[in-house]
Amino acid sequence: MADITKGIKPAQWQTFKNKYHEEAEKLEEKYPNILIQQKWLKTNLTPAQQARVDKWNRVAKLVLNDLDDYTLVKDMSKAERSIVGNHLKMLDMVMPFDSDKIKSIIFPIIEKIKQQRPVLYNLYCHTTLETKGNTLGEWMRDIENKEKHREFIDKAKAGIEYQNMCKEERYSLSSFTRKGTKYPEFKKEIEQMRPDWFDGKLRKRLIRKRHFAKKKAHV
Repeated sequence: MADITKGIKPAQWQTFKNKYHEEAEKLEEKYPNILIQQKWLKTNLTPAQQARVDKWNRVAKLVLNDLDDYTLVKDMSKAERSIVGNHLKMLDMVMPFDSDKIKSIIFPIIEKIKQQRPVLYNLYCHTTLETKGNTLGEWMRDIENKEKHREFIDKAKAGIEYQNMCKEERYSLSSFTRKGTKYPEFKKEIEQMRPDWFDGKLRKRLIRKRHFAKKKAHV
């Protein structure tokens, strides 16, 4: 039995087990990962399997919460975004070579992520109308751009003058409303609300009109 202590299953193990059944059972209890590996794996995890389960549990902890999808991703560190991305790409994998034990642990996590994070699931695994087949970065930029659109709408309603916007704001406005823009609905709405933002002559005319109105009011 010296081979067992070296991590090797004896070649004549079954013969020994048939002749010395009680002794064999005691040895199997002591060295299950060597003598009855397949049986042992049904109820236990190898170090490599445990490491996989630990990673899936970490992903579950990171994504199964009440944060919206954008905030969730934005607030993650680079390392967290990496492990989440790598695992979300595997949500549709069959994993045929995994034991029933490891499947019983990982698959419920996968199903919860699919149900709670459908947008991220689709971003990593499918092309849908909601994500438009975008990469994660493009999807995040689209959300950020739409937030800027709302800010411009608020400025337009508040009567903010074009010349009072900073250089970066004017550049963004120009980018969002250029010919062939990805945001034609925003372009149409903002141009209707504030035509003076896009017509230099009209902008100057309105400035002169307001100037004379103020001057007249002080007479």
